[in-house]
Order: sequence, then structure tokens, then C-alpha cells
Amino acid sequence: MDTCKYIVIDTAEGGPAAFMFPPFIQHVDFTRCLGFRRGDASLLSAGFVKTTKSGLVAYGDSESLKLKADPERDNRLLNRLLPQEK
Repeated sequence: MDTCKYIVIDTAEGGPAAFMFPPFIQHVDFTRCLGFRRGDASLLSAGFVKTTKSGLVAYGDSESLKLKADPERDNRLLNRLLPQEK
């Protein structure tokens, strides 16, 4: 899968965290599964993520959540999800 969707939430204990999921799931439906509602302050950003040679790249926005990608922060968080070479 070359393109996925993602959201970034603010976890009170550990700061922001990213979640990736398949493109056929709506952003708003995924956040509901996590117990959030559109407009919650804990929802920081959302959009799409694509795989490139240099890693994962965030872009776009979520129409259902009315949130945009924050590429600088989101790229960093999303790339932490990848296995690190040893």
C-alpha cells in the first residue's frame, strides 16, 4: 500500500502520537474507534501519508475532521513508526 491515511493526537502523558490506517477508512470513523469526536482538542492533525525512498511523507488534509497535515511534525512522528535498522 503506497498511500495511507493518518491522524496525530495529543496524548496527555507522552505528547503527540501518530496512527496510520488504510485509505478505505474515513478519518472521522477511525478517531471514533479511539474514543475521539470531531473538534476534540486532542486531535492535532490528519491527512495522507505516502512512502518515498527517504521515508514516510505527510500531506493533504482530512475533510471529515476538518484538519490539515502538519508535515514538519507529522513526518517525524510517522517515521518513528518504521522499524529502525541496526
